[in-house]
Amino acid sequence: MANAELPPENGSAPGPVPRPLTTADLDWALDLVESRRRDLAEHAPHFWRPAPDARELHGRFLGNQIGRAGTVALRTDHGFVFAGPRGDGYLIDDFLVDSDDRWPTDGAALVRAAAGGKSVRIVCPVHELGRYRLAKSLGLTVAESWWTHDLDAAAAPGSAPEQISVDGTTGRLLPAPPVYAPGGPVLILSAVTSLASLAEAERQAAAAGSPVAVVPQRADDLSRAQLLTSAGYRRTTDYYDGNV
Repeated sequence: MANAELPPENGSAPGPVPRPLTTADLDWALDLVESRRRDLAEHAPHFWRPAPDARELHGRFLGNQIGRAGTVALRTDHGFVFAGPRGDGYLIDDFLVDSDDRWPTDGAALVRAAAGGKSVRIVCPVHELGRYRLAKSLGLTVAESWWTHDLDAAAAPGSAPEQISVDGTTGRLLPAPPVYAPGGPVLILSAVTSLASLAEAERQAAAAGSPVAVVPQRADDLSRAQLLTSAGYRRTTDYYDGNV
């Protein structure tokens, strides 16, 4: 089934018109996800390591989103988007096109149709340049970034501590989302005060079986970005916000 086409504006080429995504489209969407999942794992082997049954789990999750109140699920011939409720707008995470040259066309059409003029937050892995360029072209700006660092995890004890606190550097050990299998709990650090306290928090987390640490950073917190760079962290994901 071919897309309907938007009428051309000012002599420009017509663009795709998104249509509802249905359960009949799930296998096609999951095929796109599988290819991307392998790419993600190359850029953050622990953080994005897929679970053995990732496709089945993700398919079950996406299937439950179709027709769910507050969630928008759309597709074109070359991409799809799921926009979940976030405050008065939407969070866009599950969002793919089948080739990078489709971000300015199908990608833009999908976001505009899903947002409907409301605010959106688009999850953008840093290495996915097409998605990043799309977010910028839509007038969105980075609100937050996530930085990751692999740890030398020891064998996990019977029960890992839920919280870690070292001289003002604080975090929690949490399970990864079901579609990922990093190999243990993920250390999420909400406050970081120094390189020394960060190193000690990482040591404690690794001893508890954590293979990866994650630190969120507000876009205006440049001192945290500098500290994390010094500690060997890698900026993995940006979160773009704005109205579309």
